[in-house]
Amino acid sequence: TGTVIWVNSAFEQLTGYTHAEIVGRSTRVLKSGLNPRTLYEEMWRTILGRRVWRGELINRRKNGSLYDEEMTITPIHDSRGEINHYIAIKLDITERKRVEEHIRMLAKAVENSPELVGMSGPDGRIVYVNGTLQKALQRSKEELVGKQFRSILSQNNSPVLLQEIESKSSQPDGWKGECLAARNDGTDFPILLSSCPVTGEDGQVLGILGIAQDISERKRAEERLSLLSQAMENTSELIGMGDTNANITFANQAWFSALGYSEQELIGQSFRLILSPNNSAELLQEINAKTFAGGWRGECLHRRKNGTDLPVLLSTGILKDREGR
Repeated sequence: TGTVIWVNSAFEQLTGYTHAEIVGRSTRVLKSGLNPRTLYEEMWRTILGRRVWRGELINRRKNGSLYDEEMTITPIHDSRGEINHYIAIKLDITERKRVEEHIRMLAKAVENSPELVGMSGPDGRIVYVNGTLQKALQRSKEELVGKQFRSILSQNNSPVLLQEIESKSSQPDGWKGECLAARNDGTDFPILLSSCPVTGEDGQVLGILGIAQDISERKRAEERLSLLSQAMENTSELIGMGDTNANITFANQAWFSALGYSEQELIGQSFRLILSPNNSAELLQEINAKTFAGGWRGECLHRRKNGTDLPVLLSTGILKDREGR
C-alpha cells in the first residue's frame, strides 16, 4: 500500500520528516508532481512482479523544497513466499545531479563554441574534438578520435616548432603560439593554439587540452595591411592621417622628407602645424569644414620645418568604421 512503517535517521535528515510524523502515512507525501506517471507505473509493475526496482526521482521535502534521489526498492517475502513488505533505500543525489547538469552545460558550450577544441589522452591520442574543429579540418569525429594529436598539425610547420609544441603542451604552463593546421584536402590554415595539460587531483597528467582559433582572415587582413603600408611608404605622394581632433597619427616618408620633420616631431601634432599661415583664413576654414563634411580638394600651401612654404594639391577625406562612425 506504500504506508511507511519505519525510517532511519538519515531519512529524517533527507526529507525533514521525523519518525513520528511519517510512520503510518503514505509515501505519496513525498511526491513532487514532477515525475512522469509512467515512472510510477513501471516501478509498481516491477516490485509487484517480485523484482528489485532502481530509479531516480524528484521528491519534495517537508519544507516544500525539491531534491533528487536515487532509490532501490526490494520486495520482502514471508515464509509462504508472499510479499509483505518493501525496503526502500534512498540516496540523495541532488549535488550529483547539479554537477552533472553543470557538466552537460559545459559540454554543450564547448561543442557549440566557435573555438577549435580538442583533447587527447596521456598517450597523445585524440579522445574528443568539437564540431567546430571537425568542420575546420574537414574530418569527422570517427576520422580523428584515436589518432595522434600531432596529426592535426601540418608537416609544413618546422620540426623544431612541432617538437616544442609537443614537449611544452604537457608542462604546467603549456604552449601558446601560431602554427599551421592541416585540412583533409591537404591544404594548411593558420591557427592560434593554446595547449595545456589536464591533471587529476594527484597532479597526474590525464591528457592534453588544445583550444585554437582559425586566424586565416586575420592573416589575410594583416597581409593586406602590410601591402597597403608598403604602398603608402613607397609612393612619392605625401600621405598623412589624423584622429577626429585633427592630430596627426600617421605620415609617410615622403611627407617627412618634403616638410623636413622627423616622425617624433610630427606625430601627435595638429595638422595646423603644417598648413602655412600664408593661406587665407577663408581657405583654412573651408578646408577644415569640408574635410569633416566629407572631403576637400584643391591647392594650398604647406609650411616646411625651415619656415618656407610648399605649394601642394591637397585631397582630404574622412575614414569611417563599419558602423559608419
